[in-house]
Amino acid sequence: MNSRYHQDDLGNILGMLRNRATLTQNELGKEVGVSTTTIRKWESAISAPKASNLKKVIETYIRLGAFTIGSEEQEARSLWQHAALNEAFDAAWFALIANPPASDSEASMTDHSCISPATEKRPPYHNLPQRYYQNFFGRQEELQTLRTLLQPYPRSRYFLVAIDGIGGIGKSTLALEAMYYYYENYGSLALQEHFDALIWISAKRRVLTAQRILQRPQTFTNLLDLYLEIEAVLALSIDRQAPLNQHRRLITYALSKIRTLMVVDNLEEIDDEALLAFLLELPEPTKAIVTTRHRIDVAYTIRLHDLSYRDALALIQFEARHKNIQLTSLIADALYQRTGGLPLAIVWSIGLMSLGYGINSVLQQLDHHHSNITHFCFSEAIERIRQSGTYQLLQALALAEEGISRNKLGEVSGLGNNEGARDAGLAELLQLSLVSQKDDLFSLVPLMRCYVLAQMDQPPSKN
Repeated sequence: MNSRYHQDDLGNILGMLRNRATLTQNELGKEVGVSTTTIRKWESAISAPKASNLKKVIETYIRLGAFTIGSEEQEARSLWQHAALNEAFDAAWFALIANPPASDSEASMTDHSCISPATEKRPPYHNLPQRYYQNFFGRQEELQTLRTLLQPYPRSRYFLVAIDGIGGIGKSTLALEAMYYYYENYGSLALQEHFDALIWISAKRRVLTAQRILQRPQTFTNLLDLYLEIEAVLALSIDRQAPLNQHRRLITYALSKIRTLMVVDNLEEIDDEALLAFLLELPEPTKAIVTTRHRIDVAYTIRLHDLSYRDALALIQFEARHKNIQLTSLIADALYQRTGGLPLAIVWSIGLMSLGYGINSVLQQLDHHHSNITHFCFSEAIERIRQSGTYQLLQALALAEEGISRNKLGEVSGLGNNEGARDAGLAELLQLSLVSQKDDLFSLVPLMRCYVLAQMDQPPSKN
C-alpha cells in the first residue's frame, strides 16, 4: 500500500479519496474549515495541506469510510508520509478517531453498521471462479480497452461495459482475465485503480466439453440473486427475506464505499428488466461488466470477433501440446479455416482428437449441423428467428462465400423491394450476434455458414 502512494501524486490521491467519500470540493472545504480554492489547490498539487488540516481530512474520510476497510491506518500513514510533513504521524490520535467510544444511540444502529467485510480477510474481497483455460491467447487490444474503460472517474466516465459476440467467441474468458488482472496486481496498482471487491455471477446454463453438453445448475435468475451474491462477498448482514428495496438500499450504500467490480456473465439468460435498471444506476465508484450474446444499447460495447490467424494458430498449437496431439502445419491450417478462429471450436476440436477422433472425423463434425459445437453456439439463437423473414436473410448470407452488401443481400433473400423488412432483419441478426458487419458488408463465420447450409439441405421441420 505504501508504495502506491509514492507512485502517485498527492493531489490525485486526495481527489480519489474525496470521490470515495462522495463529497464535493466545497463540502470537503466546509468539513476541514478551508475554502474550495484551497481544496482545489491541494488536489491540483499546487500546495499541500498542513498537519492540522490533513488531520481533519483524515478524520472526515475515516468517518465517511473513504479508506479501504481493514487498511485504514496503513493508508492514512502513507498519506501522511507522502505529504512530507515535519510532524510525525500521531498513532494515538488515529486510534482514537478510528475507534471512537460508541454512544447508546450509535450502538443500537442497524442501518449501515452491518457493512463490515469479514475482519479476517483483506481486500480484494472476491468470489472469482478458477480460470478454466490454461493460457490467454489474443485479445490484448480488447483487454487494454477494458482496463482503460475501468479507470476511475474522471479518467473514464464509463461504469457499465458490455462484451458481446457469438457463442464460443471468448466473452467470459476476456471478462475473467480482466478480473484476475485486478486481483493479482492489487498490491502494485495505483490506489485509485483498486477494486477492493471483485464479484462474479454467471447465468450460464450449459457447459461444452469434448464429449457432451453439460447442464449447469442455474443459481442466478433475477435481481435478488445478484443482491444475495453481493451481500455474501461483502459480508453484509441483512435478512434474506427482507423487502427488495431494503437489500437495494444497503447494497447501494456499500458499493458507494467499497470500490467494486462486478461481472454479470451471460446476461442474455436473465429475463429481469429490474436487473439491468440496477446496473444502470450503480453508485460511484463501482463498475460492472456484462457478457452477452445479445447486443444491448445502454453500455459501452466491446464486440468480439474471431481470433486472428496468428492467435488462432498459437491456440491450436498450445492445445495440441497440452493434450499430446501431433499436428502438422497443414492440419493446423485446415482446423483454422474450418473453425474460422472461433476459440471454443478450436478447443473442442482438439479435445475430440485427444479422445481418439481422427482429423477428418473432426472436420466432418464441424460441418454437421447436429454436432455439439454448432448446437451449443448457434441453435437457440437461430430457433428464435426460424419462422420469420430474418431467417431468409440468414440463408442468403450463407450462400455468399464472402461479405455481401445490404442491397445485394436484399435481392438474394427476396426482400429487395422491402427495405424496411430487410433492415429490420439485419438489425435482429446483429443483435443476436449471428452476423458480422464490416462497413456495408455482412458475413457469417465459417462454422455458422456450414451450419445454415447443412440445415438448408434438410427437409422442413414438422413443427
